[in-house]
Amino acid sequence: MQILTSEELRAADLFTIEAVGISSANLMERAAKKCFEWLQLHLPADRTFAVLCGTGNNGGDGWVIARLLKEAGRNVEVFALAGEQLSGDNALKRKEFLLTGAEFKTLNEESLTAISSKDILVDTLFGTGLNRPLEKEIAGIIEAINKFPNFKVAIDTPSGFFADAPMPDKATALEASVTLCFHAPRLMYFFEESEKWVGEWHVLDIGLKVNELNANKTAGIGTFIYTLQSDLQGVLPHKPVFAHKGSNGHALLAGGMKGKMGAMVLAAMACLRSGTGLCSLYIPAGGNAILQTAVPEAMVFDSEAEWHVSGSFNAEHFSAIGFGPGAGKHEETAKLLKNLIQIVNGNLLIDADGLNILAENPTWLSFLPSNTVLTPHPGELDRLCGKANTGFERLENARKLSMKTSAVVVLKGAFTAVCSPSGEVYFNSTGNNGMAKGGSGDVLSGIITALLAQRLSDLNAARLGVFVHGLAGDFAAAEMGKIAMNASDIINNLPAAWKMISVEQNEA
Repeated sequence: MQILTSEELRAADLFTIEAVGISSANLMERAAKKCFEWLQLHLPADRTFAVLCGTGNNGGDGWVIARLLKEAGRNVEVFALAGEQLSGDNALKRKEFLLTGAEFKTLNEESLTAISSKDILVDTLFGTGLNRPLEKEIAGIIEAINKFPNFKVAIDTPSGFFADAPMPDKATALEASVTLCFHAPRLMYFFEESEKWVGEWHVLDIGLKVNELNANKTAGIGTFIYTLQSDLQGVLPHKPVFAHKGSNGHALLAGGMKGKMGAMVLAAMACLRSGTGLCSLYIPAGGNAILQTAVPEAMVFDSEAEWHVSGSFNAEHFSAIGFGPGAGKHEETAKLLKNLIQIVNGNLLIDADGLNILAENPTWLSFLPSNTVLTPHPGELDRLCGKANTGFERLENARKLSMKTSAVVVLKGAFTAVCSPSGEVYFNSTGNNGMAKGGSGDVLSGIITALLAQRLSDLNAARLGVFVHGLAGDFAAAEMGKIAMNASDIINNLPAAWKMISVEQNEA
């Protein structure tokens, strides 16, 4: 699913109007009806509504929503911004609302006293077209509304919120409980600093002809993608009837140190649950008994040191190598990573302390082999690229790192972002905050390494691995709840996640 800027969304609206032969007013009706249906389906039937309408097309959505709620027998009051300079469709939809016999109040700080604390507030004051901070008078009204305890639903985007760029310092926006957006999420929804304004967001399909728009090359859409399961059709490697363990790839995971051998256990178990034919582990000698007992399907061979990985091995024996889970930063461990960077031809994943070693040796980044995947969490990325002040700035750092090194960078988080060397960013749609537990990243490393071993491209391995990792986490949360689940539960739910992916691909 393509993430549209405000300009691209307007282009999609206009293209759809011309391609389908629908009027802008009827497209507005369609969009508002989708919002009305969501409100009817998800909110209590006995709640009353206060709809806040602006003077542009976003306010036009509000008039339609209010009319539909009233026709459905819901108790609705409308509060509209003063001004006679209404957009054409807004004026039409306001007239249609008034023809029902309803009235409205002018929105100001005085009229806000008429809003009950039990009213559900529906915000249609300003949409995605806003590109400057709110004027002082309107900002004061928004700040007053934010103090209300009411459940607040923003339509398209919260009023005052910048959808395409970070909010300016001291700018004001409505703090929504839920945001209902059209066709696709907006870029700024994906950052931690935006949650206070956007709340929980949902995408409503209003039938915009974006694919046809792309085919006609009317606009440059596609830099940011929200990855859905349908976007991964055909990515899963085909298994021929005569496949054998050798043809399914041989993955090697290298890492572990005293007290952190569990990271290697988790990575190995996830790797073995993700389709690789063979999985070998290169670990400190002292961890041999742990890994041989915990992961009997894996082949284990020891490094020279007792409690850190050191020395070397023949990388040519493996179709993919994952380095870093629980590895530590011992000098000999760093030398091992440097050697791998110099001799591996491709299909290398670097995670955890492998990334911290790179941060301390930044010149090594210039020598990363092709098909390298880096999987930092925010702290690791900051160590690699410098401290970021916002999530948006951190994502830009990840993009620049990917383009500079030609490595795929997987920035882990609530909507894990897979950054490609050509500049595209793929936000993930699966996963939940119950996965914010130690070991979850080791599981992801095992999954992606297994996919690299099966000769998926670095980008496809990262996108599919991140999606399945999150899907297994969603299954774990549904089964156990977010509080009790841990990284092992993600692994236990990988079979169900892979089964769902496999069934869809086979049906296609």
